[in-house]
Amino acid sequence: MPHRDTLYLLATVFLLLTTIDARAERLRRRQGAMADNATLAAALQALANAVASIQQNQQAQAAHAAQPVLDPFASDDPFDLASRAGDTAFKQASAAIEPGWDGTPTSFPPFLNALRIRAREARWDAVSPQGITAINDHDLLTNYHEITTADAETARANRVNDRAVQNAKAMYRAVKASLKNPLRGLIFNQFANTPQHEDGPSLFFLATSFSTTSTLQVSQDSFHKLIMLDPSDYEFNIPLVNTELSNLFVLATTPHRSLSENERIQHALTTYARIQQPQTWATWVATQQDNFDDNLITVGSQLFLNSAARKYNKIKEKKKGFHASSKSIQEEIVAMIAKQQTKGKHKSAPKTPSDEEDKKDEKRPASVASPPFAKHTHPDNKSDAVPYKVGDTKEWKGTTYHFCDTPNHRGKIHWHTHATADCRTRQRWLAKKQAEANLASEDIAQPPPSDDNSGESEDATALLTRVYAMLSTDPAAQGAVGDLLHSLNNENE
Repeated sequence: MPHRDTLYLLATVFLLLTTIDARAERLRRRQGAMADNATLAAALQALANAVASIQQNQQAQAAHAAQPVLDPFASDDPFDLASRAGDTAFKQASAAIEPGWDGTPTSFPPFLNALRIRAREARWDAVSPQGITAINDHDLLTNYHEITTADAETARANRVNDRAVQNAKAMYRAVKASLKNPLRGLIFNQFANTPQHEDGPSLFFLATSFSTTSTLQVSQDSFHKLIMLDPSDYEFNIPLVNTELSNLFVLATTPHRSLSENERIQHALTTYARIQQPQTWATWVATQQDNFDDNLITVGSQLFLNSAARKYNKIKEKKKGFHASSKSIQEEIVAMIAKQQTKGKHKSAPKTPSDEEDKKDEKRPASVASPPFAKHTHPDNKSDAVPYKVGDTKEWKGTTYHFCDTPNHRGKIHWHTHATADCRTRQRWLAKKQAEANLASEDIAQPPPSDDNSGESEDATALLTRVYAMLSTDPAAQGAVGDLLHSLNNENE
């Protein structure tokens, strides 16, 4: 019996243990399922977040792609050379500049002007840290002659901004592609002169150091050209004159001598004042000179040059051309009057048909059988003897010869076989003498000119009156002629 109870007890314990183990297993399974559910939920949440992020990126990219890139240089960020827009922008900034520069002073101002335009377009002239043209408080493209080698090298070494580094490299490639021989060969065909770094400001500074653009001699020569600049050399085309003025302003500047804005405006006014016509232009220049003397011109030299170009275009459009002259209307009228009066004073004797006949007589061949006394004007050709006179005759070899006092016969022949009264050469000679005598008598009969030159003044007044009427469409020029007429009338009173 006890044995049976023991077995029963053991079976009960085993059953209890099995039940507990089963329940424990089920509990473990439940806990595992719950953990799996939490993990799964966390994974699902992470996946949802990733999908949302991807969707946001796609939407941003779509919005960016929908907007065209209008200005690849607008941003201060470095160019993304992996993108088409960034690569294109960098290549544009690195392209050659036209016109190029061969190292001569005359070709430097146009090149420098084009380089300044490129610097503005590519934003090389931006403020630090992206900009590269400001070196030691000097603008590289304006005050290049005041920058030293040490300044250029220090600026290159301190340039760490990615966009600034890209700008410096783009400028280097652009300047290198724009240099022409002999300057290009001097730098890149001699290894010792080759730049050690692809740095645009350093290359530009090096190129200027090999030229004479900043020398005192070039400055003095340019200053002399500036003073003597004649608009007629440029066919009075003000835009071309302004371009030459700007070029000379650049070349006349040195480390020791720079032109102020007022000096530049005064040089421009001096050049403009050499254009005396049209009168509208001359009046405008005179007004601007008065304003300058009174310190009323407050704009810079470039804006003043632009105002002159606008005035030129306005006159050209209104007058159907800029009919310019270096002489004033008064000077041209005075010259015209003087020419008219000179024509009246220098009257030559009227030509007669006998003049041509005399020339024909001179071309006729002389008689082969001339008597020995053919050229005699005195008996036996003695000057102290009584001279022959018209009507004297001589016989020679059975032929009668008649004396003619005309000096115009060919070979100075005075004895002819025809009668003197029938000599056509003598008739023409006498007629010419009579005409000259009549002209001389008219000159003698004229009274001596009076001090007031009233006759000449009357001619001048009539001429000026006609000119005054012709200038009805130009009040300014008509007024100038009117003043001249008024002064002429006052002299006659």
